[in-house]
Amino acid sequence: MRSMYLLPTKIDRNLRSCIVTLAFILTSPILAKSQSENSLKKNLIRLRVYQAPPLYYRDQNNQWQGIDFDIARQVILNAGFKIELVQTPWKRALVELAEGSVDFMMSVGRTKEREEKYYWIGPYRKENMHLIVHQDDKDLKISSVDDLLSILKSRKLALGVLNGVDLRHPKLQTESRFRSELNYISNSTSIEQQLNMTVKRRIFGCAEIETLASYWITNRPKYSQLVIHPFVFYTDDVYFAINKGIGAENYQRLLKSFENLQLQMK
Repeated sequence: MRSMYLLPTKIDRNLRSCIVTLAFILTSPILAKSQSENSLKKNLIRLRVYQAPPLYYRDQNNQWQGIDFDIARQVILNAGFKIELVQTPWKRALVELAEGSVDFMMSVGRTKEREEKYYWIGPYRKENMHLIVHQDDKDLKISSVDDLLSILKSRKLALGVLNGVDLRHPKLQTESRFRSELNYISNSTSIEQQLNMTVKRRIFGCAEIETLASYWITNRPKYSQLVIHPFVFYTDDVYFAINKGIGAENYQRLLKSFENLQLQMK
């Protein structure tokens, strides 16, 4: 006698998918906490890195360095920890830092939304978020977001914004539910992607940190047609953001190390 098997319906498959997703959501914080505890037992701090010269990058000898990286490295080592490098994109890294699978992030702006999620060390420098445009547009008069939006609408071109970057203006929200019906925000996954799109005139320009933009324009001939426009979206203090899962005692070790480093640099 043959066994009878019922094929799963679309509802069954959707239900299973929801159960798997819910299980992942519920267990992720537990797994992250376990990862934090295991790392601390080994006296490790997991430092988030990515290819973003001159702030942090891997050089030709496969060694990590950079303006922010060198400071972060000293802070962690002087606090008596070892370092484990974790390479992950910006938006995902912010989530992983809150969940506890990353311990230490460089170059983070201290916004109201992030304030309670992390411990903070700094500020250790300031940065400007500038408008980057093609050299043909360097003299365009842009002194406000409304000026910028007017140009985007007239040219029917978007503004490139990296995933996870908040331009601190309600008319330039990057989350899809906040976008205007004209959709003048183009999300990018990397600095190179949005610079390439600006060079090729697929977007009007892009928002980028002045230090990063200056490095890419100066050191990459293919971006020599780009310029840093005087328009600034915001000026911000930059901090190290720390996973709260490491505990107050370990946070104080890092904070004390940073303060000692500041004194040495004066």
